[in-house]
Amino acid sequence: MTLLLALALAAAPVQSGYADIHGLHMYYEIRGQGRPVLLLHGGVSTIAGSFSPQLGPLSEGHRVIAPEQMGHGHTADADRPFRYEDMMEDTAALLARLGVDRADVVGWSDGGIIGLLLAARHPERVRKLAVSGVNLRPEGLQPGSRAWLVKTSAEDWPQPIQEAYAQAFVDGPAHWPVLLNRLKEMWLSFEVRPRDVASIRAPTLLMVGDRDQVRIEHELEIFKALANPELFVVPDCGHNTFNEHPELVNPVLLQFLDGPMPEKR
Repeated sequence: MTLLLALALAAAPVQSGYADIHGLHMYYEIRGQGRPVLLLHGGVSTIAGSFSPQLGPLSEGHRVIAPEQMGHGHTADADRPFRYEDMMEDTAALLARLGVDRADVVGWSDGGIIGLLLAARHPERVRKLAVSGVNLRPEGLQPGSRAWLVKTSAEDWPQPIQEAYAQAFVDGPAHWPVLLNRLKEMWLSFEVRPRDVASIRAPTLLMVGDRDQVRIEHELEIFKALANPELFVVPDCGHNTFNEHPELVNPVLLQFLDGPMPEKR
């Protein structure tokens, strides 16, 4: 892709809006035309924070739909616990509200976990699934990453993350420790049922950085449980695969999404 084309795509019109879903005023953006692709951002991130390098290339030939989950970006926090299952149901309800019967789903980190659950619980809505940096339980994290998560306070998180929160999240800087403590309760206690993963029939691209905070052995466990998996270990890469190496991830992602559907097993 030429620089001129990339700039043109990045400047493509964005349709944004809100939908009242399960007590949330849920924000979403839509770009481009074509087969629907649903983007699911990571925890303490936003649409742009998770997928800036993918928005242009994907919207060239697809209708890209990207919501922001409860407490993230333009969607305010609400008086309920954080649960991946609830965010998955919020997402499914948004698709129904927008009249999207079926979509390709791309998720990073928390968004990838939501994507797995969407493919398991609402299989009719997911054509293909591409996820990166997902774990099924806290033990799927690298021991050092999990220990850091347990002991590190909101004030000690990296300054770029705190600054991004202050600039892009509607609840404002004072809500940062509240949100993070609520998210940590979920991150350190959740479990995706193995039978949910085994039930997924959508072709699935599983991505992980070779230096990811999720253990590669854990990704292989997920890979073996899936019915139609592909695995891409991104070289010289940490957790944030979509932003760290888009020059490697984007061609693989587009080839997967636009390639032929595999024969049913």
